Amino acid sequence: MLLSYNLPSIVNFPIRCYKHSATAIDNIFIDTNRKNYCILSPITNGLSDHDAQLITLKKTRLKPSTKHFKIIRTFDKNSSYYFLNKLSYEMWDTTFSCEDVNIMFNAFLDTYLKIFYSSSPPPQNSIYPEKE
Repeated sequence: MLLSYNLPSIVNFPIRCYKHSATAIDNIFIDTNRKNYCILSPITNGLSDHDAQLITLKKTRLKPSTKHFKIIRTFDKNSSYYFLNKLSYEMWDTTFSCEDVNIMFNAFLDTYLKIFYSSSPPPQNSIYPEKE
């Protein structure tokens, strides 16, 4: 999902090394247009089972983007019916299988948005510049 907003993970080294495994479970996401303006390096701090990450931003003057775009979806009777039908068949097991409200909400939102986006995909060439 973050890639769709031009925000890839820039961490390409392991953060947690344990016995026979090394994982990059902590990430930093930065706009790819600004990726060349930073330096990322690991810091072994000895205080945790995770290493720290240091991101150094180069001193630059970046202009904020003046272009704004919006995606226009068509949501008609058919897509509304398809959306409600798919919602009615959803079991919601992952949503109610936990006692943590935050995890439950995120599970609900993930399921809801997947169904919504599949019910009304944006047509090709649906990204339009916003009027200022």
